[in-house]
Amino acid sequence: MPPFRRVAMALGVAAAGLPLAVPMAPRADVPPPPGYRERAIASLIVAAGHACPEVTGLGAADPQDAARLAAQGLDAALATCSGGARYVVGTPRRRYGAPDPNAPPLPAPQVWPLR
Repeated sequence: MPPFRRVAMALGVAAAGLPLAVPMAPRADVPPPPGYRERAIASLIVAAGHACPEVTGLGAADPQDAARLAAQGLDAALATCSGGARYVVGTPRRRYGAPDPNAPPLPAPQVWPLR
C-alpha cells in the first residue's frame, strides 16, 4: 500500500471517530433563562390576588417564616415587587429524577404580604 494511502486512511479513521470523542452536554444541565424565577414568582403573587407586575429582587425569608413553610414541604423566598411591596412566597420543593406515581402530590404554593 502506498504511503499516501496509509496517511489518507488514518486521517479518515480519525475524522470518523472525532464526533464520538466530543462529549455532549445533557439537556438537563441547561440553566433557565435570566429572570425566569422572578417571572414565575411574580405570576404566583398575581394568582394569589396581589398586585405585582414585576419582581425586582429575591432574598431569604425570615427564619420563622422559612421554618413554617419548610414544615409544609415548601421553600421560602422573600420577593420585592417593583412597587416596593414585599411578599413571602412558598414554592414546592423540586423533585429530581423520574416522576414517581406513588409520591404524594406537591403542596400548593403560598403567598402572603410582609407587613
